[in-house]
Amino acid sequence: ALQGQLIWDDQYLARSNPFIKSPVLILETFRHYLFMDSFSAHYRPIQTITYIFDYLLWGTNEFGYHVTNVLLHVVSSILLYFLLRRLLRSLLLRDVQPRSAQAAPQQLPWISRLAFLSALIWSVHPVHSAAIDYISGRADSLAFACASGGWLLFLKARETARTRAFCLYAGAMLLGVVAVLSREIAFIWMLLFFAHLFFV
Repeated sequence: ALQGQLIWDDQYLARSNPFIKSPVLILETFRHYLFMDSFSAHYRPIQTITYIFDYLLWGTNEFGYHVTNVLLHVVSSILLYFLLRRLLRSLLLRDVQPRSAQAAPQQLPWISRLAFLSALIWSVHPVHSAAIDYISGRADSLAFACASGGWLLFLKARETARTRAFCLYAGAMLLGVVAVLSREIAFIWMLLFFAHLFFV
């Protein structure tokens, strides 16, 4: 992936896009679709903003853009591990007393192992190659990382004192919005989140 070149949409989004040339244009990205003058009405300003910072750091060197994609995928994999560990605990131990449930990772180490194995398989599965090799494919990793990060903050807020919980809830909401502004697939994450919230 790190030795990849610009392909397909990369030529415009990571090279010719006028909005990535200066950080001053960050707010301007919220006024336009991903592709200007295009039939494709994708509204993904966060994706464009990541290209702004890539351009600031790397210029037109595509190696740096691929580094960003790899880092986003690594972060997504780590967040998936922590999220799966929390969700498996709540699904499998929902009838256990709260104090015992908190100690579940120590009492039932297989929960952490199962979460780790699942996240590991997910991280190396070739189905995600487009999100890593293809610079424009980072929208998937962005949406995934923000949505799962927001979900984790929400779960943490539910077991935190009120003052700090408010900040965590606000952070979770912000990450949810950022996820949707990264890629439309984040709406599926919202459905999964609400299903877990109301039915688990």
